[in-house]
Amino acid sequence: MSPHSSRISPWLFVFASSLVACRPAGGSRAPESKLRIEQPFPALAQLEAIAKEPAASADTGNPVRGVEAWTATGPLPTAAATTPGQSAEAKALAALFDPGERAVTQEMSCFAREAGAFMLKHGAQPSVDLAAWMGARCGVGHPNPMIAVWNRGPTGAKVFDAQRDRERILGGLKVVEGPADFGVAVVDDGTTAMSFVAVALRRAQFERVEMIPESGHVSIRGRAPGPVGSVLGYITQGEHGVARCAPAPAPDAGANAFGMSCPVDPKDAGAAIEVMVAPQGSLLADQSLSLWVSPDGSMSDAWTARRVAVPVGGDEPDALAWLTAINTIREQRDLAPWTHADAQSTLVGGLLPHIITRGTPPERRNQIALGMLAGWKVQGSIRNGTFGLSAVPRDIPLDRALGAAMASPAFRAIATTPDTNTAAIALHRSAATNLAHIAVVGYALFTARDYFAEEEWFLDQLDADRAARGLPPVERVGGPKDRAVLDAAATRVREGESNPEEELDVLLQHFATATGQQVRGMVYTTLTLDGYRPPFEGPLASATGVVAIVKIADWHPKGSAWGQHVIYVVYAVPGEG
Repeated sequence: MSPHSSRISPWLFVFASSLVACRPAGGSRAPESKLRIEQPFPALAQLEAIAKEPAASADTGNPVRGVEAWTATGPLPTAAATTPGQSAEAKALAALFDPGERAVTQEMSCFAREAGAFMLKHGAQPSVDLAAWMGARCGVGHPNPMIAVWNRGPTGAKVFDAQRDRERILGGLKVVEGPADFGVAVVDDGTTAMSFVAVALRRAQFERVEMIPESGHVSIRGRAPGPVGSVLGYITQGEHGVARCAPAPAPDAGANAFGMSCPVDPKDAGAAIEVMVAPQGSLLADQSLSLWVSPDGSMSDAWTARRVAVPVGGDEPDALAWLTAINTIREQRDLAPWTHADAQSTLVGGLLPHIITRGTPPERRNQIALGMLAGWKVQGSIRNGTFGLSAVPRDIPLDRALGAAMASPAFRAIATTPDTNTAAIALHRSAATNLAHIAVVGYALFTARDYFAEEEWFLDQLDADRAARGLPPVERVGGPKDRAVLDAAATRVREGESNPEEELDVLLQHFATATGQQVRGMVYTTLTLDGYRPPFEGPLASATGVVAIVKIADWHPKGSAWGQHVIYVVYAVPGEG
């Protein structure tokens, strides 16, 4: 009876933002407030020190085996749910736990049976992509289910006895902390009998999800353990495609509740869904749900390994081989290829063993993930970043390994993000587990560009906020001469000739002189515009007649890892003062 090594979920970056209060010009001046710069990243020296430390037990665990195909033993469910286990073994296992945080379910027992049948046949655990399919196809809903404890005997032997093996079972489950769902199964091939206890951490609760979608979308409703900061969801479409899920009504109005609607391709026999939830105040989202649906209704019980044709190979592909392989997919989708951030890849390679080590505390793992995203050694000003981990068997070719990674919707989203310019890629190989862990960190860089669409979006957000208060939309103004002044201010900030607050003063003085009115201004900063919710206040949000112009620029504060978006809002209330 042995413990199974835990698996690390992928992380995705969310966003951070800040605001400097308004200033008037052509009238009395409000007290200045300093621009707050959100830079949550660890310092480079701190990361380099971690990278030099030996990683404890990163190579421990049980071996995996990659296969080309697998057919489930069945029976398999038609929905993802959390149904209390009804077998004698399930009830006996449940009796070992205090009710509440730990439950034994039929879905987890299905996974224990399927993964157990694989282990009995192959003497090793299934690869991560196959294990993920087994869990999702069994309706587990939770990511990264795993076999935690097993026992072996001759065929017909009583290999599971909860009371007899109580101490051994509970001892093998000590690695599990927090709420979790469990399953139990006995598998007998006529020669050998084995019992398996499976576990999946319960990062979110969810309502029943039918595996055959009734419409062109899959509706997901769930609750996180604490208040939700942000939610991201992705669903696979076709061979390499991925779609982002949209926000949808939550099961209730509570701060912990969330809802997603994921569009399906009706031609797909099977589609994987992953939902990442970031707690309130957190910049990192952890994978919280993993689901499977059958858009064409075929509900297959067979799994086939994915392969992606790539122009490189070799027994032990390195980071550059992976970069070439991912760029092959990007080329097929008419996306610009990634360049290699080689110095950053070296740093990520030193950090990778620490983030995959089972004993690394969550706080330190978060710190390392943020350190990888920081991109201190990336050339250029970073606008946004994405980060993902994958684990594949070492003894499979690169086309099969990339196919295994691309089975994950989140990995697909990272690999096919349109505006990513450069990437750091690192690998850590374990002889003990036959695993290669791959970290892929993509960086979008600021480039000279116009933000017309984003500026209209910002004003749309403002009008929606005003409409909720029963106010009319603002009047959008600004001719060619005004735009030229705004563009010049943005260029000076971009090139480091001045800072955003200095340029706000320049803009206010220009518009006050040009109009002869009292003019106000606000400057917002945010690490990323994706998901940003501007906090509107003052006359901008409360006055009846407002005229406004918006300019978005970018700025790289001295000593910071990332650049910032800078949003200027210059406005007036005609007839005031």
